Amino acid sequence: VEEELGIAERTSEQRATVMSLTNLVRSLVLIPSAPLMGALADRSLGLGFAAGGMIVAALGIPLMLAWTPWLARNGERERVEEAVGVGGGGD
Repeated sequence: VEEELGIAERTSEQRATVMSLTNLVRSLVLIPSAPLMGALADRSLGLGFAAGGMIVAALGIPLMLAWTPWLARNGERERVEEAVGVGGGGD
């Protein structure tokens, strides 16, 4: 039982670390991008939305490509591809 508690504590610490890093990265992205998108939206609302879309694509696509091998190792790739509508469709 003590060994199981040690694993649970370690998992909880790892989860807290991941959540902390997630918040740090979110802040590092939003701090420069929010004023930039606001300034662009002052000129043209469409330009602000386009800049936001480019930021999401520039950050999202590399992260998706980096996580794909991990998902494949853990058997999650098919489920994720199905959820986002990507992939061969199970042929």
